[in-house]
Amino acid sequence: MAHKITNAPRYEFDDVVVDSDGFRVLKGGEARPLTPRAFDVLLFLIEQRNRVVEKRELFDQFWSGSFVTDNALTRVIKEIRQAIGDDANAPRYIETIPKRGYRFIGQTLAAASHSLRAAANSIAVMPLINAGASPDSEYLSDGITASIINILSQLSTVRVLARSTVFSYKGRQDVAPQVIGKELNVSTVLTGKVAQMSDKLVISAELVNTADGTQRWGQQYTRELSDVLDIQEEISREISENLQLKLSNKEHEQLERRDTGDAEAYRLYLKGYYSLYKFTPEGLTRSFDYFNQAIEKDPNYALAYAGLVEAYFNLSFILSPAEVWTKAKEAALKALQLDGLLAEAHYAMALVSLCYDRDLRTAEREFKRAIELKPNYSLAHDWYGLFVLGICGRFDEAFAELRKAQELDPLSLAINTDFATCLYWSGQYAQAIEQFKKVFELESNFYVAHIFLGLAYVRIGHLPEAIDEFKMAQAQSNNPLTSGFLGYGLAMAGKEHEARHILDELEQQALSNYVPPDSLAVIYIGLGEKEQAFEWMRKACDKRTIVSLTMRVDPVFEPLRGDREFNDLLHRAGLEL
Repeated sequence: MAHKITNAPRYEFDDVVVDSDGFRVLKGGEARPLTPRAFDVLLFLIEQRNRVVEKRELFDQFWSGSFVTDNALTRVIKEIRQAIGDDANAPRYIETIPKRGYRFIGQTLAAASHSLRAAANSIAVMPLINAGASPDSEYLSDGITASIINILSQLSTVRVLARSTVFSYKGRQDVAPQVIGKELNVSTVLTGKVAQMSDKLVISAELVNTADGTQRWGQQYTRELSDVLDIQEEISREISENLQLKLSNKEHEQLERRDTGDAEAYRLYLKGYYSLYKFTPEGLTRSFDYFNQAIEKDPNYALAYAGLVEAYFNLSFILSPAEVWTKAKEAALKALQLDGLLAEAHYAMALVSLCYDRDLRTAEREFKRAIELKPNYSLAHDWYGLFVLGICGRFDEAFAELRKAQELDPLSLAINTDFATCLYWSGQYAQAIEQFKKVFELESNFYVAHIFLGLAYVRIGHLPEAIDEFKMAQAQSNNPLTSGFLGYGLAMAGKEHEARHILDELEQQALSNYVPPDSLAVIYIGLGEKEQAFEWMRKACDKRTIVSLTMRVDPVFEPLRGDREFNDLLHRAGLEL
């Protein structure tokens, strides 16, 4: 059983920070991966500091109901020592008591209520303010911000916070850099303004130390609108020089490379992403138009083709995925053909390989290549962690990638939900529930998190709470998937009549509109009708639904796993290991 932390949320000793809120360990400001069990053991030892914790007590706390040998505990302690920089032969933090157990002996331990120390060479590029007269220029200020983030994200010697985290501060110009530094754990902040005046572009930018609010660098540019590519590259170079980053020759080249030389194609691309990130059906439609117009202007614009893949990905949740992904694959292949050194092209190919081809080996290779080319690529860390490593049950590796994604994008609803989902998949239901609740501290109306919190409640037998969560998900996004999981929860609670009513409604909808087949399958699982569940899951595999990727690890599908037909499903879904 996971140990519930009851003391202060953070502990510091020497250069080590243990943050129970974020489920992470930092040493010297750098994140150190730990499996959830090792993290819990470390916290327990800290809370019991200076007391010998017997082996049997640790087994009872963290391996309750499981048969394990001393080797399992030894491996966990070794993992902890590697993360915090301890030596078993000359311990500074964890002392081995032969034949008995372990004792935490860190002498400078303190419960820390202040923010984590800002990691050196870390930056938040805050949303540039649209200082022009027209709101139609908003795409330009947002786009230049995102482009600077993308350029810097290719550098391995600086931690660059992702777009979704920094854009949560949009419109909050009153927040001081020192406050941002504490909230986001960064040492520097870039702020600035963009104004478009006819064919002129005025950009002011300032790099500020978050420790004391002093300016490290500042500049104002007045250029032709067509020079926008030059300006953002120059800003990125100035940042790297002022942060005194030691760049390799390859990284110097990355700062200089351009995805297009056509300023108009670039502005159309920015409009495409601005529309895509509105996350509305209208915005999605416009994004396709803008990306295609950018490609018409520059047929060799690989980044615009990669943008098309992301638009198709969002469309796959609305239309039949298999039909959408055929077009996405064409765009991904074209992006890679045009630019094999573009991280976004490899990410696009990874999505296609995973979601459409169901080729996990290729997906893993492409995600890794994307991360190699762009170390600060939070989405690649996230998807690789959850939908390659996680769905294969490689949870230790999955949590390491997901923690990296969280470090880069700490305010992302999707990434924090994915971390909690992985806890749920790995059977750590209590921790998953706590993590989902933290997601709602960021945003209470995130229906995906409500679905998975409901599923976690099902696993611990809290069925009324589960149904409440499924109902909240449906209220926030009334779609076949939320209806399906509500039907599943009702069926698991013995409310068969209500579950069958939802089932009938979905089957009627499926006659005229696209309904994800797994929406019906989960209800049949809840009702214990395996034959119908298998029938709909076969359809889900053929349609390439996201849910069908999770069959190997999601406890929802546990009733099907003892059946020979389940192996056929795994084969159909491309999930054979």
